[in-house]
Amino acid sequence: MQPAPSTYLFPTYNRSPLAFEHGHGSWLYTAEGDAYLDFASGVAVNALGHNHDRVKRALFDQANKLWHVSNLYTIGLQEEVAKMLCDASFADRVFFTNSGAEANELAIKAARRYHHANGFPDRYRIITFEGAFHGRTLGALSATGRREYLEGFGPQAAGFDQVPFGDTEALERAITDETAAILVEPIQGESGVRPLPPGGLAYIRRLCDEHGILLILDEVQTGIGRTGRVFAYESEGIAPDLLSAAKGLGAGFPVGACLAATHGGPSFRLRSEKRGPRCAGAGSVCGYRWVRRKIVEGLTYRKELNGCLRQKNSSSNCGARESSPNDPGLPLATSWPQCPLWESSRQLFTQDNSGCTA
Repeated sequence: MQPAPSTYLFPTYNRSPLAFEHGHGSWLYTAEGDAYLDFASGVAVNALGHNHDRVKRALFDQANKLWHVSNLYTIGLQEEVAKMLCDASFADRVFFTNSGAEANELAIKAARRYHHANGFPDRYRIITFEGAFHGRTLGALSATGRREYLEGFGPQAAGFDQVPFGDTEALERAITDETAAILVEPIQGESGVRPLPPGGLAYIRRLCDEHGILLILDEVQTGIGRTGRVFAYESEGIAPDLLSAAKGLGAGFPVGACLAATHGGPSFRLRSEKRGPRCAGAGSVCGYRWVRRKIVEGLTYRKELNGCLRQKNSSSNCGARESSPNDPGLPLATSWPQCPLWESSRQLFTQDNSGCTA
């Protein structure tokens, strides 16, 4: 297949000439009617597939009422979605953004602000890992630390120390009196599907507690049910201090979130931001209604399905295997038709437009 012809767009992406006209569930269709099973999911975005009837209806219903009012006013749906995220996670505060990069930027700022507020303004450095990807803003790119992404953009933002992914000795050596936090993806995506070694997250959590620093998890790709749990950190029974989410959170609508615990840990108290994005949270009341419907649909379905797949006697009941620390992903079924939820799953993928392609 030949590369796509040049357009008026910036030549940022190595685009394929393949173009789609519409989607339905897990399928994409060209203008000529050719069907493609969507394994890419918009790069971990379309967690409920394409053209989902109930989620789409929620967006249309809200668009007929109110589109945008800004954060100068109370937004009931924003409060509701924030509560849903807190109830489903470690957090008790949420700040909505327009993207995962913004959510990571906020987490970095919050970690530094925390130490400043507690009398340690010199604790500003963030430890990150080689092979990571945290976004395309200058700060997030500096946290990512990959030279090919930083080339030509001038000086790198200061305050980031990188260590090899999964190297515990290098991680320990990198911690100094200036370290504010450790920022890590439970499973790296940009450099391949690279999970931390078993027990890796729990180890980093203990290390943070020992040194009085914060744990920031970038769950932009792994969050919102992608690994079979609401967030990937749950697999090791730990909780971060800050977490970034996006991609599947909006399932195609541009929204991200920074989740924070304002209790526990090293007496974590997140102070109010001096200034936030004018259109934070996708800049639209419609976005919150979309996300609320998406969370209800997606998490309810995944909870039921994973409950079936994780039964102890899965080989006889569902024909599935349980997940393990070495297998943080969604458990695979080896004999789907034996699973009690198979028929509802089949309908979700074909008739009901849900198409959990993530």
